Amino acid sequence: MSSDKNFNTRNSLPSPTKLSFDNFAQLLDKGQRKKLNKISHNPDRDLRKTVYLSSGGRFYKYINFMREFAYSLNYVPIHPIGTLDYYLSSVSHKNKKEEVVKDCFSLLEGCDELWVFGEERPLFDGKETSAHISNFPEGVLAEIYFWLAHKPDQPLRFVTWGDIGIPKYVDESNWHIFNSIGEKAELQSGKKLNYPVILGIIDLGSSTVKLYVCKVNKDGSAETVHKKSVYTNLVENFFEKKVLGELPRKRTLQAVEELLEEADSRGAVDVKLVGTGALRMAKNAEEFMSTIKQKTGLELEVLTGEDEARLVFEAVHESFAGVERPLAVLNVGGSTTRLVTSDPDGEIIKNVSFPLSVTDLNEKYYAEDIISATDYKKLVGEIEEVLDQKGIGKLEGDLLFIYTGGELDYMLITGFPLENSDYSRQHPKELSISALEKHAEKMRQMPKDELRSYMPSNPKWIDGAVVSNALGETIAKRVGAKTIIPSNKNVNDGIILTMFEE
Repeated sequence: MSSDKNFNTRNSLPSPTKLSFDNFAQLLDKGQRKKLNKISHNPDRDLRKTVYLSSGGRFYKYINFMREFAYSLNYVPIHPIGTLDYYLSSVSHKNKKEEVVKDCFSLLEGCDELWVFGEERPLFDGKETSAHISNFPEGVLAEIYFWLAHKPDQPLRFVTWGDIGIPKYVDESNWHIFNSIGEKAELQSGKKLNYPVILGIIDLGSSTVKLYVCKVNKDGSAETVHKKSVYTNLVENFFEKKVLGELPRKRTLQAVEELLEEADSRGAVDVKLVGTGALRMAKNAEEFMSTIKQKTGLELEVLTGEDEARLVFEAVHESFAGVERPLAVLNVGGSTTRLVTSDPDGEIIKNVSFPLSVTDLNEKYYAEDIISATDYKKLVGEIEEVLDQKGIGKLEGDLLFIYTGGELDYMLITGFPLENSDYSRQHPKELSISALEKHAEKMRQMPKDELRSYMPSNPKWIDGAVVSNALGETIAKRVGAKTIIPSNKNVNDGIILTMFEE
């Protein structure tokens, strides 16, 4: 059976059940029937009203604020991004916006009220106002039009960001000391920040731009309260000339601007922007950094490879506190691969960079829909040759091999047969080398479309799966690891530790 048939079978819809209410009730015991009848079959049940939350695309970062506002007023919120995921809906309809809007109409049809969110509230007293209705984005206008045409007797409300308390729109907010482009505003003389303090980090990598928002308490304890990642592929067509292309730069700049606004909206009082990977090699890096400074007000700090690896290692090591075993921490990125090893006390022994990148290896060996056995053999051969050149061999001691950079989420999503691990609360799973080999081989036989179906909201991110698996498997075997511990730790986690220390 072909992969297409497998895909279609997996997405086929089962026939409707013939189960009736009476038959279903008979399958329950007396206690279950009594409880379920009380909460769901009572004609006087007091159900909450549902409300559709409408806003322009640039404000989707406020989705949780909007939903919390609705819940506080005893409504059940329906937001198209929370239900459909705009990217998934667009891809499913081959980017036909009319079809995506129809999905929104399907959600609207079942709601009791429509709330439209914006920076100003249009008032209708027979005269135009400064917040003219036509200034709303076309998707919002379509939702208002549908509502007034089909549900004219149901409430339509206009809500501002100030109404729901988003920090950047509230005067004298204790959270907000940045303006909309992230530049520091002057604090009043003698004014002290209220705890908890919110910090933000934006990591501009070769493939993705990541945001971490963290809360630091007065006692020095800290927690990450929000994460977001945007795939931009800054290194598209980069490696031959080492020049960042115009479109990748535009995509990346847009992601930085959006994530900066998101950090600002969540109350960040300091945002640090760091760059890794390709920015160390790019001939036009300074030009790009200048553009970012001009557009966002942020200074981009490009980390050295050694510093990047050290920060990742420190974040991993901190999460294994009390485990006195040597560590090998592998970090595979879009443009570089690094391995850091330590003794049982956490002292770094080696911090090694390899000229191996997922993007470059993909372009060399994985241009077709499925990687051939010949190309896979060449891929592994190149990895082993580089390891030989760097003098990487079997490491001594009872080694813990940690594979970082979002690998825990990746392995969970793609179905690796992970087992429970007790070494670290932040690293709850591990995988034997033999299990890694078998599942990686299975993934090599999948067409790219089938691989991408694992992550429909960001399918391009998973294009590096086969190469990433090969790097992890080959390097783990070389150093003598018996198991792999997948980790979501990345450079941002290490920077957070540094910021806390400061």
